[in-house]
Amino acid sequence: MDRIRGYVAREKLKSVGIVWASGLGITLAYQWSKPIPLQMKIIHSRVAAQALTLGALAAAAALHLTGNDENPTGGSGAGV
Repeated sequence: MDRIRGYVAREKLKSVGIVWASGLGITLAYQWSKPIPLQMKIIHSRVAAQALTLGALAAAAALHLTGNDENPTGGSGAGV
């Protein structure tokens, strides 16, 4: 679990992208079983993936602001 937490702390945007892609794939697979038109399946999946992405962005921001992101400088890494 610490390895995953460390990876997410180092690669915040990549982690958000992974959440988006996996969320889109999972919700599209779920929507595929429903008897609705293809366009609606895609739209519903996209909206759900966007909601997951917003949650992941909020979590990454909270991780960064609380200072639990394994950055020894405590800032953005600009080297103040």
